[in-house]
Parts: sequence; structure tokens; C-alpha cells
Amino acid sequence: IKRAKITNKRLASIVRRCAAFSPEERFADAAAVKKALLETDGRKQKRLARLFGAAALALFSLCAGFTVGRYTGFLSPPAIVDRVQFAEPLIERAVRVQLGKDESEPITGEDLLAVREIYVFGNEVSKTDEAFTDGLGGWLRDTPRGELTTLEDVRMLPNLEVLYVNYQTLTDISPASELRYLTTVSLRSTFVEDISALSGMKQLNNVCLFDTHVSDMSALGSYPALHSLDIGRTPITSLSVLPDIAGLRVLLLHQTQLASLDGIERFSHLEQLDLRRSMLSDLSPLLSLPHLQAISIDESMRGAAKALESPPFEIKYE
Repeated sequence: IKRAKITNKRLASIVRRCAAFSPEERFADAAAVKKALLETDGRKQKRLARLFGAAALALFSLCAGFTVGRYTGFLSPPAIVDRVQFAEPLIERAVRVQLGKDESEPITGEDLLAVREIYVFGNEVSKTDEAFTDGLGGWLRDTPRGELTTLEDVRMLPNLEVLYVNYQTLTDISPASELRYLTTVSLRSTFVEDISALSGMKQLNNVCLFDTHVSDMSALGSYPALHSLDIGRTPITSLSVLPDIAGLRVLLLHQTQLASLDGIERFSHLEQLDLRRSMLSDLSPLLSLPHLQAISIDESMRGAAKALESPPFEIKYE
């Protein structure tokens, strides 16, 4: 059989190398053979270059697309946060304490839905009211009166249940009228005169008006759940200003200027009564209260207490 002659010297050399007996003389692998074959023809080289150029362009485009998609989050503008603004720094601080957020973290409208309580005393805020239990008689004795002038911010707290705002220059509580879930309101030592904004609060059961300027107590009659009321050191001089409150269990009248206890029999469910520093000389009307368990008085009223002889309730001297 006559062997075909390979005219292309370069190709002939490749064939001989492929058939070489010694491994050192042969191509290392198929890739090396392919490379040698492609280099045998200049036109093939040009065509191959164009092919590889097109492939390289396609690969670059693919990589670029992947990169843009992968890092879109870094290139896009940051999402807009629904950050709320407060009118009163004290309210904002009280809210941040409840949410556990520091000043660098934004507060959103959704965050505010979780706020159930706020506690403010002077310029101090707290997670609970425990820190303020002793009022000005404890560690807060030298604290300045807070400068809270509006409760406008509480409109953003629709689920608020406890509003504790004490020792402030506050006079107007009208924004609180929108807080339909309130159970406890403490306005102790504020300049508030009008509590009509709290009228009709169906769940309100604990109200503190101690050391306020409130003299019109009529709104209290619209709280069907009210069982604890503190109206100590208010301008009242007679129990006649109090509406009938069927479920009242605890009544604090300390440091009032009551002329007498006439009318106390209307609160037949009373269990505890605070009369300290009220200067009352006749406690006999208390004998008309069938559920009364204990009263608190001071030493100046010891004579009036002894006149009761053997009352059915406990007398505490404080």
C-alpha cells in the first residue's frame, strides 16, 4: 500500500511527533496536539482569533451582567425608612426606653404600635414606675420640674395603656382623648386643670391627679372600670364634687382641705382610704362603709380615730 505523502512540513512534523516511541518526544496531551494543529495554517489562526474574540466578548458581557445583578443592593440608593419625628424629647426618650432603642436607631410608625406604657418624672424616664415610687421623697427630691408642655406625641401611640407623666409644667392633655385603651393615667404634680379629654375611657381603672389644679371631677363618672383614684392635694373642699363611682375601691384624699367626710357613704364599695394630713376632726362617717378594710391617717388625727372606739377596719398611722 502506497503511503500518502504529507506536503505540509509542519503537519508532517506533528504526525511524526505523535507517532514517536519515546514519551519525551511525544506531545504531552491532546491539548498540545490541538494547539500545534491550529498553528499549521495562518488563515485558521485568524479565523480562530475572531472566534475566540467573539467568545471573549460574550463571556465579558455575561460576567458584567452577573456582577451588576450580584451587587445591585450596593449600587441602589438606600431604602427610605419611615422614621417618625417627636415634638417632645422627653416622650421620645420614654418611648426609646420601652422599645430598647438608642438614639442612633430610627423609630418607625410600626415600632410605635408596640408601645403600651410610658413613664416620665421630671426630666427622667423609666421602663416601669418602680423608679419613681417615692416621688420627690426619694432620689428625685432635687430633680427639676420637667418642661413637657404638650402630649401631642401620644397621638402616635394608639395602643398606649399606661400614661405616666409626672412633675411637669404640662397643662393640656387633650391629645390623650385618642387613647382608647388607657387603663392607667398619672398626672401627678402637673399644672393640669381640665381632664375632660379623658371622658368616656371605658378601660380606665387607675387615675392619679395628686397635686394638680383639677377641681371639676365630673369626667370621673364616665369611667365604668375605675377602682383606684388619687385626688390628694387638689383644690377640692367637699366630696360633693365627686360623681358617683360605683366600683371605686381605693380613694386617696391625703393633703386635701376637706371640711368633712359628708357624702362618703356614696362610695359603698370602698376598701382603702388615705386621709393623711387632711386635718379632719370627725371620722364617724366612715362607719357607713361596709367594705372598708383600712384607712391611713397621721398623728394629728389620733383623737378623731379614738372617738370611733372599736371600728371594723384597720387604722394605720403614717
